[in-house]
Amino acid sequence: MAAEIPLVYGEPVRIYTHCTNCKERLHIRTMCDFFNDVAEQHTRLEGVDVPVLNRQGLTWMLRRIHIRVPDMPKKEEEIWLRTWCSGVDGLFVNRDYEMSTEGRVRAHAHSEWMLIDVEKRRPARPTPFMVEEAARCTQPAWAYGSLFDKAERRGRIEMPAAPPLAEGAFKARFDDIDFNGHVTQASHVQWMMDSLSFEFMKTHTLREIEIIYEKEIPPAASVEVRSFGEAEAAWGDAAGIRLSHWVLNGEGQPHSVARSVWQKD
Repeated sequence: MAAEIPLVYGEPVRIYTHCTNCKERLHIRTMCDFFNDVAEQHTRLEGVDVPVLNRQGLTWMLRRIHIRVPDMPKKEEEIWLRTWCSGVDGLFVNRDYEMSTEGRVRAHAHSEWMLIDVEKRRPARPTPFMVEEAARCTQPAWAYGSLFDKAERRGRIEMPAAPPLAEGAFKARFDDIDFNGHVTQASHVQWMMDSLSFEFMKTHTLREIEIIYEKEIPPAASVEVRSFGEAEAAWGDAAGIRLSHWVLNGEGQPHSVARSVWQKD
């Protein structure tokens, strides 16, 4: 008798020194890598991981992820990491994540993935099995408002006209490339963080970030990242600031766009 596929998959993760910054907090890029790792393990058990899909001419591609961080994990902590398929909405297969210690949620995320026809480079409809598995899972999705409105989530986003708060130039290295042959989503996030000044990063804590992935970045491509201060924001009772981040190609077209909320330390 075949083992039953877990609807919610979890595993422990230890936060070693190399996973943290000089404030001894988990790198946001590493958090994204952990999310990818646990999702890979779960999809392998479900039989819908990338190697299986590739044999059918398909692959997974992330469209959007929204992360909230009530309390960023610290160096030497052991975190329980969970993931589950939280629904199917049209072409999107939703996946949620949670990091916790002793039942206290430290970070959580909601993401939208698309099934892509590799040859046609176009979205494919989720399979009946994916729809059935999502329907079986009773673990609810993390529900919170998007940092983008409906039109923006469909790609109609305008870059601020004001000068950027910070900017940087980056090149896609070998280690930035993922299983689809383009820059991994975690590298987009890292470049956004690297565009900000050391002083800003030292004096602010990331509480929320939502990224929309528009266009893939091939190996060795050069990109420009611009970060803008958009508005004051609040995280609970604390004052903060909302930024937007743009990863652009040489023609100024976005590869990805994000909004983030930061709390002053």
